[in-house]
Amino acid sequence: MSALPDQLRSLRIIYAIMFAMLPVYACLGEFLGSKGPGVDATLEIGCAVCGMVIAAVAIFFRRKTSESAGQVLRSDPENQQALTRWRSGQIVSFVLAESIVLLGFAQRFLGGPVKVAILYYFVAGVLFLLFRPSEPVV
Repeated sequence: MSALPDQLRSLRIIYAIMFAMLPVYACLGEFLGSKGPGVDATLEIGCAVCGMVIAAVAIFFRRKTSESAGQVLRSDPENQQALTRWRSGQIVSFVLAESIVLLGFAQRFLGGPVKVAILYYFVAGVLFLLFRPSEPVV
């Protein structure tokens, strides 16, 4: 029995939990957010640049680790090193997508506009949909 189905199942559970946290952070940002004057424009720009860099790194990292390890797993599903690399690449890409959600939460928590926070949530949601875990296909 291959360890790949077990790893895929655990990844799908991790994915579901992290994806489900997206609306939770959005609601928490709304309820706990500051009703003050808002955030400084420098902070907004800094977070936006940070979010773009994180998204780019997530896409690049996933391609570099998960796809290369997936190619090895297609030919040798029992390769533990490739399986570990594939799983860690998947988890790191989930964490990077979640960090974009947290940027939106932080913006909203500090009093930023809803429109800005929704953009972060949207980008993170798209990344989560792109990063949905699936078995490497032959």
